[in-house]
Amino acid sequence: MAKTNLYSETDESDNFDKNELSEDSDNVLDQLTAVISKKVTRPNIFINVPERPGVTLLISPNITQQQIKAWQKKCWHGFKNWT
Repeated sequence: MAKTNLYSETDESDNFDKNELSEDSDNVLDQLTAVISKKVTRPNIFINVPERPGVTLLISPNITQQQIKAWQKKCWHGFKNWT
């Protein structure tokens, strides 16, 4: 079976540049704040469909805050009616 790369070739999650922090920051706290404030994203996943030649599924593992809140509401809605 051929090896398939599930992730896109450009690794977007590796946007961290050590040179940015070394000169611009005054102390460790500033460096930590800069790293934490960056947006975290994971690369998209591509899955080829064997039954359909030329068809590839694009799946994004990144979720938004709105999606998390909607899932929490759905979960609690079913749980509240359980009593």
